[in-house]
Amino acid sequence: MLALVLTAMASFIFLLLADYLAKRQLGDEISKITKAGQPITFLDLLDNTEPSNIDQDAARYYAEAISNMPLNELENLKRLNIFYRKNIISLPAKQFPSDAREKITQNLADLQPLFEKLDNAALLPLSRFDIGIQQGIQVYKNHLNLVETAVLLLSVRTLNLIVSGKDDAAADSAISLLKLLRIFDTFPTMVLNANKNIFVNHACQDIHLLLEYGRPSENSLQKLQKTLAETIKTNTMEKMFLVERIYQTEIGRNLIPRNIASQLLQPNAPNLPERLSLPTALSVILPKFPFGWAAGGTPRMDAMLPSPNPSRLGSLKPSTARAVLAKVLLPSSP
Repeated sequence: MLALVLTAMASFIFLLLADYLAKRQLGDEISKITKAGQPITFLDLLDNTEPSNIDQDAARYYAEAISNMPLNELENLKRLNIFYRKNIISLPAKQFPSDAREKITQNLADLQPLFEKLDNAALLPLSRFDIGIQQGIQVYKNHLNLVETAVLLLSVRTLNLIVSGKDDAAADSAISLLKLLRIFDTFPTMVLNANKNIFVNHACQDIHLLLEYGRPSENSLQKLQKTLAETIKTNTMEKMFLVERIYQTEIGRNLIPRNIASQLLQPNAPNLPERLSLPTALSVILPKFPFGWAAGGTPRMDAMLPSPNPSRLGSLKPSTARAVLAKVLLPSSP
C-alpha cells in the first residue's frame, strides 16, 4: 500500500515538474521572439498603420459595403457565376440569353450603392482591416460569408459586362475585386491566406474570360497587370507564418507562464472560443508548440505558395500589355 502511495506521489510530482519545464520553455521562446524584434501580438502588426484620414482610407467603405451585403444570396450567386461561365464559353457571340442578362443587369443596378462603395474603396489605400480572426475562427467564418458574397457579386458584374461588350468596364470591375482582397493582408493566418488564394484564383478566371472573349484597351490591361502584381505578394509565406504564430500563441495563452503572458502578450485580448483550457498537469502531453520558428529566422517557403493559375491562356499577342498580363497570371509559364 505504501509503495502505491509513493508511486502516485512520484507520478504527480513528475507531472508538475514536467508541466513547469514545458511552460518555462514556452516562455523562453516568447522572450526570444520579442528580443529578435518579431511581432508576438496582433497589435504589433498594426504599428504605423493608423490612417491619417479615415475618409481617405478604404477600410471605412469596405466595412460599410460588406456589412450591407444581401443575406442568403450566396448559393444563388454561385449558380449565376456558373451560368455566365458556361454560356460565355459555349455560345457564339451575341447569342447569350438576352432575357436572363437583362434581368440580371437590372438586379445588379439595384445594388449600385454597394458597388459604388467597393469601387471607391478600390481607389484608396488600405491601412488595416480585421475580418474577425482576432475574435476567433467562428467570427471570422461568419464575416467570410459576407466577403464571399461581395466577391461573387463583383464577379457576376464583371462577367455581365464582358457579355455586354463593355470590356474596359469589365476590367475595372475585375480590378475592384482584386483590390477587395487586400482585406486579407492585415492578419494573414494560414486560413485567411488560403481563402484569399481561392478568391484570387476566381478573379483570374474572370480575367482569363475577358482576355479570351473581350478586347480591353491597352490602358485597362496595364492597370490589370499592375493590380495583379500588387495582389500576389512575394513575401506572403513569410508574413503568413509570423501571423499564424501570433494566432497560435493566443490559442495557447493559458499554457504560458502568467508572468510572461502579462509582460509580453496582448493585454485584455479577446477570449477566443478555440483557446486551449486544460488542467495544468495535462499541458505536458501537448505536442511541441510552434514557437521554434522565431529567433533563428522564419522559414522561407515561398516556393511552396500555390500560384493563382486558373487555366492556360495560350498564346496572346494582341498587345504587349496583354502578353505581360498573361505572364503575371501564369508565373510558371515560360
